[in-house]
Amino acid sequence: MIVALALAAAAATAPLPAPGAFVSEQYGLTFQTPQGSSYCALPADWTGSDHGTVIFLTPPKHCYGAGYPSSGRGFSGDPRRIEVFYAYDANDVEDEQKPPKCDQVGKVVFLGETRPLCRTSSRRGIEISVTARYAADVPALAILTLVTSPDRLASDLRDFKALLQSARTCTATWLNDQGGNSFTTGSGPACPADARYF
Repeated sequence: MIVALALAAAAATAPLPAPGAFVSEQYGLTFQTPQGSSYCALPADWTGSDHGTVIFLTPPKHCYGAGYPSSGRGFSGDPRRIEVFYAYDANDVEDEQKPPKCDQVGKVVFLGETRPLCRTSSRRGIEISVTARYAADVPALAILTLVTSPDRLASDLRDFKALLQSARTCTATWLNDQGGNSFTTGSGPACPADARYF
């Protein structure tokens, strides 16, 4: 137990200031991040798959690496945050099963359509999620979730809505080994040059 705690402490890093805009060129998705937000960086030796990130509205004290999906960041405590998850949509045709029940608390324009904001309460606090199927170069799915406390819900919801309303699809061009254009991913205008994947 002492050895495990020592290893965990040695692996701890501090959160970093979030760039002004996020982009996943693989999934053709970009959005503006809330001012003053932070993130836990992927370790330099991380091996995994791009499936999102976590944007902290209140920074955790420590970061502890990431799981195989990039959306699975390790951090201390239960800070207020926006969890970003996306993936290719294997069920791009309307599912025959019913979607989960949504306790709708509002609507927001996200990726070009008005979508419901769905609220749940859990041990993590209040969670408000929005889900969208969208067209990357293939069908994709994005789920963004605000995790906050009752006393900060109003202000955090404003930041969450602003992020959602800024989101758009984008196209990235990937080069082959010889420096020529090989293929593109995403859809829509080019991904912004000043946005970063983190």
